[in-house]
Amino acid sequence: MCAGLANRLRATVSGIRAAEELGCGITISWPKEAVFGATWTDLFEADLAPWIRFTDEPIKGARMCLTAEDFAKVNQENIVIKSYGCFQPIDAKWLGWLRSLRPLPQFVPKFAEKPVGVHIRRTDNVTSCLSSPTPAFIAAMNAFPPSTVFFLATDDPLERKALVESYSGRIIVHSTECYHRDLKLGIEQGFREFLGLAACSEILGSVGSSFSEIAAAYGGVPLRLNPHT
Repeated sequence: MCAGLANRLRATVSGIRAAEELGCGITISWPKEAVFGATWTDLFEADLAPWIRFTDEPIKGARMCLTAEDFAKVNQENIVIKSYGCFQPIDAKWLGWLRSLRPLPQFVPKFAEKPVGVHIRRTDNVTSCLSSPTPAFIAAMNAFPPSTVFFLATDDPLERKALVESYSGRIIVHSTECYHRDLKLGIEQGFREFLGLAACSEILGSVGSSFSEIAAAYGGVPLRLNPHT
């Protein structure tokens, strides 16, 4: 697997579904990289099924596979691929495997009541920056009753600071602030935010962000992108 958390998750689940359909075992590599400083067992329990194995070691000789069309072209007798995409259909079985992934207990959120999730994706995601501007989030948040509590997930410390000040007492954020994806602490913060969004009543998400999409799918939570649709 490569890339960020949500991209790794959708590729992992796609790999599991492919192996299930082919009736074979699978070894899933979750190495630490410059853009992702944690392994699978840093975040999740690993005992999914006897035929599913996780490793921290990179797999050599893998070819990129991002779509179902890509997967159809690989050697079905010796499949060695890397991916950050969804190369299997997102059907009930796919969602079942996604939701069977068990985070380590220390990362599971504990909300007294389900807040409304807000995911504002910034930094290197140009699509999210342009298509999901902050004023759109503020307008959507202001449309809720004044007593509504929000859970904020963002990779932008300035966005976090501004919204915490604007919605004082009504916005939940995690106490740690580490935005460095090469560090385990940074990935842990992102993972807590992912699980927090998945535990919300709904998500106001960012266009072009797999983080919004996979968090909603994992929690079975309604997702509003842009956040207008």
